[in-house]
Amino acid sequence: LINIFNLAERDSLTNLLNRKAFDKTMSQIHNKEHQNFITRSKHHFVYLALIDIDHFKHVNDQFGHLYGDEILIGFARLMEQSFRRQDWIFRYGGEEFAAIIEDVSPQHIELVLNRFREKVEQHQFPFVGTITISIGCVHIESGGASPLTIDKADKALYYAKEHGRNRVSVYENLVSQGELIEKTATETDVTLFE
Repeated sequence: LINIFNLAERDSLTNLLNRKAFDKTMSQIHNKEHQNFITRSKHHFVYLALIDIDHFKHVNDQFGHLYGDEILIGFARLMEQSFRRQDWIFRYGGEEFAAIIEDVSPQHIELVLNRFREKVEQHQFPFVGTITISIGCVHIESGGASPLTIDKADKALYYAKEHGRNRVSVYENLVSQGELIEKTATETDVTLFE
Protein backbone atom coordinates (compact mmCIF):
# COMPACT_ATOMS: atom_id res chain seq x y z
CA LEU A 1 0.00 0.00 0.00
CA ILE A 2 2.13 2.91 1.20
CA ASN A 3 5.69 2.45 2.42
CA ILE A 4 6.27 5.76 4.14
CA PHE A 5 4.13 7.10 6.95
CA ASN A 6 5.12 10.31 8.70
CA LEU A 7 5.28 10.72 12.47
CA ALA A 8 1.75 12.12 12.51
CA GLU A 9 0.59 8.70 11.32
CA ARG A 10 2.30 6.79 14.15
CA ASP A 11 0.71 6.08 17.51
CA SER A 12 2.85 7.80 20.14
CA LEU A 13 2.46 5.00 22.72
CA THR A 14 2.85 1.83 20.63
CA ASN A 15 4.63 3.22 17.54
CA LEU A 16 2.15 1.30 15.37
CA LEU A 17 0.41 3.08 12.53
CA ASN A 18 -2.48 5.10 13.96
CA ARG A 19 -6.12 5.75 13.08
CA LYS A 20 -5.14 8.53 10.66
CA ALA A 21 -2.89 6.09 8.75
CA PHE A 22 -5.65 3.47 8.86
CA ASP A 23 -8.21 5.87 7.39
CA LYS A 24 -5.74 6.94 4.70
CA THR A 25 -4.96 3.33 3.78
CA MET A 26 -8.62 2.33 3.64
CA SER A 27 -9.39 5.42 1.56
CA GLN A 28 -6.67 4.49 -0.92
CA ILE A 29 -8.10 1.00 -1.25
CA HIS A 30 -11.63 2.38 -1.64
CA ASN A 31 -10.64 4.97 -4.23
CA LYS A 32 -8.55 2.48 -6.21
CA GLU A 33 -5.56 4.83 -6.02
CA HIS A 34 -3.08 2.06 -5.38
CA GLN A 35 -3.10 0.00 -8.58
CA ASN A 36 -0.74 -2.67 -7.26
CA PHE A 37 -3.14 -3.38 -4.41
CA ILE A 38 -6.11 -3.54 -6.75
CA THR A 39 -4.31 -5.87 -9.17
CA ARG A 40 -3.17 -8.12 -6.33
CA SER A 41 -6.55 -8.17 -4.64
CA LYS A 42 -8.21 -9.47 -7.81
CA HIS A 43 -6.13 -12.62 -7.47
CA HIS A 44 -5.47 -12.73 -3.72
CA PHE A 45 -7.73 -12.41 -0.75
CA VAL A 46 -7.34 -9.38 1.52
CA TYR A 47 -8.97 -9.12 4.95
CA LEU A 48 -9.62 -6.43 7.52
CA ALA A 49 -9.48 -7.59 11.14
CA LEU A 50 -10.57 -5.43 14.08
CA ILE A 51 -9.01 -6.65 17.33
CA ASP A 52 -10.19 -5.63 20.80
CA ILE A 53 -8.51 -6.42 24.13
CA ASP A 54 -11.20 -8.01 26.31
CA HIS A 55 -12.11 -6.30 29.60
CA PHE A 56 -9.37 -3.69 29.19
CA LYS A 57 -11.25 -1.18 31.36
CA HIS A 58 -11.09 -3.73 34.19
CA VAL A 59 -7.30 -3.94 33.76
CA ASN A 60 -7.00 -0.15 33.94
CA ASP A 61 -9.30 0.01 36.98
CA GLN A 62 -7.53 -2.81 38.83
CA PHE A 63 -3.88 -2.13 37.97
CA GLY A 64 -3.85 1.51 36.86
CA HIS A 65 -3.26 3.25 33.54
CA LEU A 66 0.52 2.76 33.60
CA TYR A 67 0.07 -1.02 33.56
CA GLY A 68 -2.68 -0.60 30.99
CA ASP A 69 -0.21 1.26 28.79
CA GLU A 70 2.34 -1.53 29.27
CA ILE A 71 -0.24 -4.02 28.03
CA LEU A 72 -0.92 -1.90 24.95
CA ILE A 73 2.81 -1.65 24.21
CA GLY A 74 3.36 -5.38 24.80
CA PHE A 75 0.34 -6.24 22.68
CA ALA A 76 1.66 -4.06 19.84
CA ARG A 77 4.98 -5.96 19.99
CA LEU A 78 3.07 -9.28 19.79
CA MET A 79 1.28 -8.00 16.69
CA GLU A 80 4.60 -7.02 15.10
CA GLN A 81 6.03 -10.48 15.85
CA SER A 82 2.95 -12.36 14.66
CA PHE A 83 1.84 -10.62 11.49
CA ARG A 84 3.93 -10.64 8.32
CA ARG A 85 5.82 -7.71 6.85
CA GLN A 86 3.27 -7.51 4.02
CA ASP A 87 0.42 -7.08 6.51
CA TRP A 88 -0.54 -3.67 7.87
CA ILE A 89 -1.11 -3.27 11.61
CA PHE A 90 -2.63 -0.26 13.34
CA ARG A 91 -3.68 0.99 16.73
CA TYR A 92 -7.26 1.84 15.83
CA GLY A 93 -7.99 3.62 19.11
CA GLY A 94 -7.97 2.89 22.84
CA GLU A 95 -7.65 -0.87 23.26
CA GLU A 96 -8.73 -1.58 19.67
CA PHE A 97 -6.29 -2.52 16.94
CA ALA A 98 -6.66 -3.32 13.24
CA ALA A 99 -4.83 -5.40 10.67
CA ILE A 100 -5.07 -5.55 6.88
CA ILE A 101 -3.99 -9.05 5.95
CA GLU A 102 -3.06 -9.97 2.38
CA ASP A 103 -2.73 -13.30 0.59
CA VAL A 104 -4.75 -15.47 2.96
CA SER A 105 -7.49 -17.72 1.62
CA PRO A 106 -11.02 -17.80 3.07
CA GLN A 107 -10.23 -21.31 4.33
CA HIS A 108 -7.23 -20.09 6.33
CA ILE A 109 -8.08 -16.61 7.65
CA GLU A 110 -9.89 -17.87 10.75
CA LEU A 111 -7.02 -20.28 11.48
CA VAL A 112 -4.43 -17.49 11.11
CA LEU A 113 -6.34 -15.17 13.44
CA ASN A 114 -7.02 -17.94 15.97
CA ARG A 115 -3.30 -18.69 16.13
CA PHE A 116 -2.69 -15.04 16.98
CA ARG A 117 -5.53 -15.06 19.54
CA GLU A 118 -4.03 -18.15 21.21
CA LYS A 119 -0.55 -16.59 21.23
CA VAL A 120 -1.94 -13.55 23.05
CA GLU A 121 -3.86 -15.73 25.51
CA GLN A 122 -0.68 -17.66 26.38
CA HIS A 123 1.51 -14.57 26.76
CA GLN A 124 2.36 -13.43 30.29
CA PHE A 125 2.15 -9.65 30.61
CA PRO A 126 4.19 -8.15 33.48
CA PHE A 127 2.17 -7.70 36.71
CA VAL A 128 -1.14 -8.37 34.96
CA GLY A 129 -0.68 -11.95 33.73
CA THR A 130 -2.78 -13.08 30.79
CA ILE A 131 -5.34 -11.25 28.67
CA THR A 132 -7.69 -12.32 25.91
CA ILE A 133 -8.80 -10.66 22.69
CA SER A 134 -11.84 -10.72 20.43
CA ILE A 135 -11.47 -10.38 16.66
CA GLY A 136 -13.95 -9.43 13.94
CA CYS A 137 -12.86 -9.96 10.36
CA VAL A 138 -14.21 -9.26 6.87
CA HIS A 139 -13.00 -9.83 3.32
CA ILE A 140 -12.04 -6.60 1.52
CA GLU A 141 -13.18 -6.90 -2.07
CA SER A 142 -11.28 -5.15 -4.85
CA GLY A 143 -12.12 -1.46 -4.59
CA GLY A 144 -14.64 -2.25 -1.88
CA ALA A 145 -12.92 -0.92 1.22
CA SER A 146 -15.30 1.64 2.65
CA PRO A 147 -17.22 2.52 5.81
CA LEU A 148 -19.38 -0.52 4.98
CA THR A 149 -16.31 -2.79 5.14
CA ILE A 150 -15.36 -1.38 8.54
CA ASP A 151 -18.97 -1.70 9.70
CA LYS A 152 -19.01 -5.39 8.73
CA ALA A 153 -15.76 -6.06 10.61
CA ASP A 154 -17.19 -4.19 13.59
CA LYS A 155 -20.39 -6.29 13.49
CA ALA A 156 -18.27 -9.46 13.51
CA LEU A 157 -16.23 -8.09 16.43
CA TYR A 158 -19.40 -7.24 18.35
CA TYR A 159 -20.68 -10.77 17.71
CA ALA A 160 -17.44 -12.24 19.10
CA LYS A 161 -17.70 -10.09 22.22
CA GLU A 162 -21.39 -10.85 22.73
CA HIS A 163 -20.80 -14.59 22.39
CA GLY A 164 -18.22 -15.10 25.09
CA ARG A 165 -15.22 -13.02 23.97
CA ASN A 166 -11.79 -14.59 23.37
CA ARG A 167 -12.86 -15.68 19.89
CA VAL A 168 -12.58 -14.90 16.19
CA SER A 169 -15.68 -14.11 14.11
CA VAL A 170 -15.49 -13.86 10.32
CA TYR A 171 -18.32 -11.77 8.88
CA GLU A 172 -18.90 -13.93 5.78
CA ASN A 173 -19.08 -17.08 7.91
CA LEU A 174 -21.61 -15.48 10.25
CA VAL A 175 -23.78 -14.45 7.27
CA SER A 176 -23.62 -17.91 5.68
CA GLN A 177 -24.54 -19.50 9.04
CA GLY A 178 -27.52 -17.15 9.42
CA GLU A 179 -26.04 -15.45 12.50
CA LEU A 180 -25.90 -12.04 10.78
CA ILE A 181 -27.89 -10.54 7.92
CA GLU A 182 -25.82 -9.26 4.98
CA LYS A 183 -25.69 -5.48 4.98
CA THR A 184 -25.71 -3.53 1.73
CA ALA A 185 -24.34 -0.07 1.02
CA THR A 186 -27.89 1.26 0.59
CA GLU A 187 -28.89 0.02 4.06
CA THR A 188 -25.83 1.69 5.55
CA ASP A 189 -26.57 4.96 3.75
CA VAL A 190 -30.14 4.94 5.04
CA THR A 191 -29.09 4.35 8.65
CA LEU A 192 -26.60 7.22 8.44
CA PHE A 193 -29.39 9.69 7.71
CA GLU A 194 -32.09 8.45 10.09
